[in-house]
Amino acid sequence: MRILIIVTSNYPHIGGVEYVVKSTAERPVKKRHNVTVIASNPARKTPQREVINGVKVVRRPTLAPNGAYHLPRRRNQLRNLLQGLLRDVDAAHVHSAHAILTV
Repeated sequence: MRILIIVTSNYPHIGGVEYVVKSTAERPVKKRHNVTVIASNPARKTPQREVINGVKVVRRPTLAPNGAYHLPRRRNQLRNLLQGLLRDVDAAHVHSAHAILTV
């Protein structure tokens, strides 16, 4: 099974949502499912792409004034990335649906 998770912030950022998403993403990997997480990267201090405990993580540049909102930069690239990924996934999970990035 191929799973896509979209979230505003992800590990190594520390917080409740990040912990839940990290745990949620790693469980299916243990059963040999493919999991990709799309997250924001406002400070650009973490790699744009990496694999953490078997989970593919793609961080997209965002503008997050005072650590809030996470407005996507390069929206056309984000749209193209998502359209490509959505063709090949069996399940998609959007975490924090109230956030601008996930909307």
